[in-house]
Amino acid sequence: MDFNVLEPLTSEIRRLATSDEYSVPFWAAILWLLLLLNRRASLRLIWKKLHIFQDSTLETEAYSKIDAPLQAFLLLLAGFPFLRLLPHGIGTKITPLAICITSFLGLHVFVSALDLAVFGWFLQKRQDANVPSIFRFVVLTAIYVGVGLILLNITLGINIMPLLATSTLITAVFGFALQDTLKNLFSGLTMSFEKRFKQGDWIQVGTDPATATLGQVVEIGWRSTKVRLKDDDFAVIPNQQCTASQLVNLTSPKSTHLISFDFPVKHDVDVEKLRKSLVKLAAAVPGVVKEPTVELLAVAIKTDHLVLRLRFWIEDLLKKDQVQSEIIEKTFKKLADDDLLPPSDSK
Repeated sequence: MDFNVLEPLTSEIRRLATSDEYSVPFWAAILWLLLLLNRRASLRLIWKKLHIFQDSTLETEAYSKIDAPLQAFLLLLAGFPFLRLLPHGIGTKITPLAICITSFLGLHVFVSALDLAVFGWFLQKRQDANVPSIFRFVVLTAIYVGVGLILLNITLGINIMPLLATSTLITAVFGFALQDTLKNLFSGLTMSFEKRFKQGDWIQVGTDPATATLGQVVEIGWRSTKVRLKDDDFAVIPNQQCTASQLVNLTSPKSTHLISFDFPVKHDVDVEKLRKSLVKLAAAVPGVVKEPTVELLAVAIKTDHLVLRLRFWIEDLLKKDQVQSEIIEKTFKKLADDDLLPPSDSK
């Protein structure tokens, strides 16, 4: 191989490295190349210092999304000083385009890292917030569009004012048309950050028994929450309704649910003896939890009878009617067999 052919190029590179005018960008290019070769170790060091991405799966996802654009970004940065080696006029024309492409690659790397750090790690992993994917998409798109327009103006000199005016008008039209959807979206975000409930929780939306919705949360979407009712039907509740109405989480802070019912007995009943019998009877029914224990309380004294209240706890609300029915039947049978029920005309 004739190395004399490369002599002009090597001489020019030597001149760039030693010239006062070009030495700084030349050595900067060397620095970018070294950073390119050690990019994975550098990223791992940054993430370790910031205490993020301890999850190996998330770290792998970060590398897969960032690595390719980061390589192109660093290569272009390293290549900028060598644009001066191009024939006169060509470098001047290519430089603005190269700056634009490099800026967009840098923007993509930054937004991808921000997406993984904020949405993928901080909100979902650390805060355990259920962030709707549509919100994630809207935020990232807004960053891309906003910063992208500014980069076009700075690097290529494109007038972005007509684009801004058009986008503002389009945004206003869509905002007006989708105002209900946006209300549900932000209501969903409020619920995610406040952690009112999570998937699998039993909730009751509303206080009026005739209109309240009681069920188990199956899915929390960006617009609505899907709830499975006790009869195995599904109800789709707009997120706005979940934030505007009074909501009771029946699973938090404890998963047990109290059930009680009142019944009359004769005045001469031995309450302590009856308590032992009914507590043992109710505790033996499948579905009744051991702790808290079953209780029998005297709650009222009437003219011709006492009013007792049996209290017990269950975990599975789907079995509420079944467990309650079985305990009521056994309680009534016990009272009837022991002749403890007051006359039928007692009130």
